[in-house]
Amino acid sequence: MHFAGLGLGFLVRRGSRILLCLRCPKSPRWSGSLGLRRVRVKGAEGARDDVYWVRDCSCDQSNHCSCKSETVQYNAADAGGPKGSWGWAFQWSCTMITTNELNKYLGKNISLICPIGYSNPHDNHCAHFVSHALGYQFGFTCQNMKTGAGTAGTIRVQEVFAECQSVGTWQSRPQSLMTCLVFITNASNVDLATQIMDNVPRKHVGIFSSGLIWHYSNSQHKVVQQSPHLFSHHYPSPDNAMFYGSLP
Repeated sequence: MHFAGLGLGFLVRRGSRILLCLRCPKSPRWSGSLGLRRVRVKGAEGARDDVYWVRDCSCDQSNHCSCKSETVQYNAADAGGPKGSWGWAFQWSCTMITTNELNKYLGKNISLICPIGYSNPHDNHCAHFVSHALGYQFGFTCQNMKTGAGTAGTIRVQEVFAECQSVGTWQSRPQSLMTCLVFITNASNVDLATQIMDNVPRKHVGIFSSGLIWHYSNSQHKVVQQSPHLFSHHYPSPDNAMFYGSLP
């Protein structure tokens, strides 16, 4: 699933070359395409556009990135470019996770997912699974619970909820939001205005994508896939109010 929009970015100058480095918010996992355009005007020499395209970029969870690129130059005056000015414009898209990637987690115990080795069967691992799948490392992580090598993951549901770019009731989820997080708890535990979820025992989170939800079943000790209807019965009423959260 592709997401287009704003992200974190910075410019790096290497000699006469200028590179734009981007990542998706909160997560180092991304792949997609980037288009970068710089317009420069050289007075009497005429106007010139330098167009830099960076295509087929990908980053893994260790933040190792690779891109293929090419440069195209043409006369900006022919394209109606403004004289005496210059500027930057860019667009990019991110692929956070695919259903094929999510399916690879199905049936797996958290011990096979967490490289740190935190897999206490008596603890709640729903946010733990989501964070390893999506690369979230903010707040309290599994490395705070156990010393081990590897990339840590956030383990508190309320901290994941607080980092979402937008939140709302499940019924108000925009139809265009085809991939997001889904939370379930008592409605009284959630303040949407302040985006705060209380730290209570009955709270759960999963990943919604293409009409289905992948989440860690603490009773079955493995990742499962469910429809939103079945997920809504994860807790009995009144602890089964569902909320969406756009990916942090």
